[in-house]
Amino acid sequence: MSPDLANIAFDPIDATTLWATVGNQPVRSADFGETWLDWGVPPATPLAGFLADPATPTTSAWALGGTGSGAGAWRTTDAGLHWTRVLDAPDPRAIAPSPTDPQRVLVGASGGAALTTDGGSTWQWVRTDVAVNRIRWRGDGLRVSGLRPDRRLMRSSDGGVTWVDGTSSITGDWPEWPWVDFAYLETGPNELLAAAGETCRQPSSAYGASSLLKRSTDDGDSWSAQPITDCLPLFQPTSVSRPGVEVRAERAWAWNPYLASNPSALQASTDDGSTWHALLGSVHETPTSWFDVGVGGSLWCLQPDGDTGASTDGGGSWIVGTAGRRGLALAASDRQAGHAVRMTKQEVTDVNYLTLERTTNSGASWSQYTYWPISVSETFIAYRWGSGQTIYVWVWTWGEAHSDLLRSTDGGTTFHLHAESVPTPVDVEIAGSDFHLWAVHAAAPRSRTSTDGGLTWLATDRGLPARRPVRLLVDPRDKFAHALVVFETGEPYETWNRGARWQSMSASGVSPSKNPDPRPLPESADLRGVRITGGDWDLGIPDRRIFLATDRGLWVSDLGFVTDGLPFLDLDGVAYSRVLQRVFVWNERHGVYARDWPALPSSDPARESATSTRPGDALSLRVTPNPFHTDTELRCLLPEAGRARIEIFDTSGRRVATLLDGPVAAGERSLRWSGRNDRGQRVAAGVYFARLNAAGFTRSERVIRVD
Repeated sequence: MSPDLANIAFDPIDATTLWATVGNQPVRSADFGETWLDWGVPPATPLAGFLADPATPTTSAWALGGTGSGAGAWRTTDAGLHWTRVLDAPDPRAIAPSPTDPQRVLVGASGGAALTTDGGSTWQWVRTDVAVNRIRWRGDGLRVSGLRPDRRLMRSSDGGVTWVDGTSSITGDWPEWPWVDFAYLETGPNELLAAAGETCRQPSSAYGASSLLKRSTDDGDSWSAQPITDCLPLFQPTSVSRPGVEVRAERAWAWNPYLASNPSALQASTDDGSTWHALLGSVHETPTSWFDVGVGGSLWCLQPDGDTGASTDGGGSWIVGTAGRRGLALAASDRQAGHAVRMTKQEVTDVNYLTLERTTNSGASWSQYTYWPISVSETFIAYRWGSGQTIYVWVWTWGEAHSDLLRSTDGGTTFHLHAESVPTPVDVEIAGSDFHLWAVHAAAPRSRTSTDGGLTWLATDRGLPARRPVRLLVDPRDKFAHALVVFETGEPYETWNRGARWQSMSASGVSPSKNPDPRPLPESADLRGVRITGGDWDLGIPDRRIFLATDRGLWVSDLGFVTDGLPFLDLDGVAYSRVLQRVFVWNERHGVYARDWPALPSSDPARESATSTRPGDALSLRVTPNPFHTDTELRCLLPEAGRARIEIFDTSGRRVATLLDGPVAAGERSLRWSGRNDRGQRVAAGVYFARLNAAGFTRSERVIRVD
């Protein structure tokens, strides 16, 4: 399940600001749940409640929590730097200040309810015969209700001094539901909305939750069922906060969550609870242990429980494949759309059973190949840059220097034991042909290559420092001679000759004369003392941009650290999609976030203008937006007048549509493609190619249409 999101509340001054807690961490959102930032951590752990002060929410707050003699209510007036315990209360459960008098505050606990009228200096226990789980005020500051353990409300009309118990339980025939919350509505003097949740175990996959939403028009004496969206039952609800507020959010150049299931457990209503929609909140996401970018910008996400999500539309929608076992590794093909392999593990009577599974339909179904070695702890899959039919799987026990190597030559339909006691890698790539492998290792030699499918290995680590690598990146454009090693600490190292010689990224570029000289990257002094967990790159000409996932946020080679808008800094990985022009970062607890990031130019305009002598050198074709939904624009630059033809082809080479075929003038020209073939029919979502023929030359661009 996702981390616990609780104590959701609107800021008392700014209606677009939300407060909540995740575990023992208070968090604040200034854009209605789109992004969240940590606030000062109170000493009341475990944290049972948190609330911003209605008068001064940016600096003052209340917190509930603690255990034993240290339990009670705490208060800060300096934005969480210092906290003072103002009430001793065993097992505190709820806190609520009056909306008209911030000095009047009620605290609910297992022993009853306590009231202060002077901001916490003195307290009076106004109810001692029943536990109070939730407290909600009406807008007049006089009427207030509390929730009893039996799901009935207790009501007060004099600011919490005296109380009367209600007669009807919110959950009715389901009294054992472990979570219930309620809120007053603005549509009537006695209207309330209540939600209940129950965690349950689904036999097919992982943990889910049942949900119940009810409404009362008589101040809680009777309740009727309230419709909810289909996605709400997938998660256990954690709070009901004042409905009826319009939701607005700007997400341009912001970090947005990308999840393998329901977008968020945070639901919003703009019509007082009649209809609901999910907010892309950045607190309650799907935990992620592995993330990969496949062919055509497809996205793949592996959760710790083994469930897999696949998206072919840039993260807009996901196909979820369930496993119900611990997820170890995931690898997507960069040759065949919808193809991926995942490894999961399940322990049965002290034996680790590994299940290797393959999908050819974006995770809608998986076929299994089971392999159960003794004491296996982890695994690694190599499934990139080959023919798409050969897959290598390393299986090893932590602490062992060697592994068993499995191999498939039919795209994962069958596997066999290819080699025993091969060096255990940290990362591996298929370096061109199906028999060429490139691996990096924790111990010397830290770089090895193989030309026989992993049976024998050659050390290729001259110049590499004695540091632990975490990521190997190979450049397919230069026959895989160009590669980059990312280390756990310090700057990456680069080679242009298949590992015969390595040098640091900040050194001057040295490459074969047939390639443009790469420009040296800025000095990487700001990486000192930083723990690096992963990396990826964007390869342009002549530049390359390096993305590093660190414990201090995202590091980008031409910008340094980029942390604005990130709800967490301790990153577990990063991936860049040149097709989507988007960078993805993830954390096992919080999930995956993405941010638009334009790709580097694939040519050097200055070099081209200085050396171009042929009309074809100036011929160009660009497609934007890409991917697209309804239509996209194709811009072409024609160096001279003449006949030109622009056509759309599918991945099998079949012509789908002809957009231009005839004489044109020199210069720039723009056309639009509506995603339809020559018969006017909408083409299926997928990868296509736009091809421009002019002046005896050809230019092609990959085009992706999404549903």
